Amino acid sequence: MSTVKLTGNQTFNSTTPADVTGLSWSVVSGSYYEFELVFIWSTAASGTGIGLSITIPAATQFAADCRISGVAADGGGSETQGAITSSDDAVIGAQAIAADTKYTARITGIIVPSADGTLQARARNETGTTVVTVYQGSCGRLWTN
Repeated sequence: MSTVKLTGNQTFNSTTPADVTGLSWSVVSGSYYEFELVFIWSTAASGTGIGLSITIPAATQFAADCRISGVAADGGGSETQGAITSSDDAVIGAQAIAADTKYTARITGIIVPSADGTLQARARNETGTTVVTVYQGSCGRLWTN
């Protein structure tokens, strides 16, 4: 197992996805990988959310999903869930419940790359009108099967 972590807070104020520093792994063609990324995030204004994605090299097999909490009151609809079906396919957690409140998000998946490359976590602001922060301590695990 290989682990990675974010060692300082990182802000996102654009709707264009950007790399989350340090949350990446090199992967090798033909190997089998399972991965999990866990994010701590907040927004400077309620009503603005976060978008999360990953970039991947060419792959024979790839499937991932994303769950983002803090986008509705506690209960059955308190998180956004979505599939990540291709490289940089973002799942958007719209409209955080409260400003300056820390929430979690998680991406899990499996990849069998057909080319060497990098598995890279990315984030963006939902609206581009306020700052979204991904916090120190966000982390990831990669297993080779």
